[in-house]
Amino acid sequence: MNSKFLLAVSRMTDEELLEYLVGEAEVRAVAIYQNDILTEEDWKRIDERTERIETIKGEILRRM
Repeated sequence: MNSKFLLAVSRMTDEELLEYLVGEAEVRAVAIYQNDILTEEDWKRIDERTERIETIKGEILRRM
């Protein structure tokens, strides 16, 4: 994971972090839903979003 992304996530307020998480999840869901057949490139982009979602979830849990 990109260290700049990790730093940005750690500096977000709780509200910003939750908004970002929801946005990433929505984009990922739409990408999967809109494509009947997913290419290898599609899966790579989806995996990147999934990794971001997991990073954000980890930050939320750390703050709790």
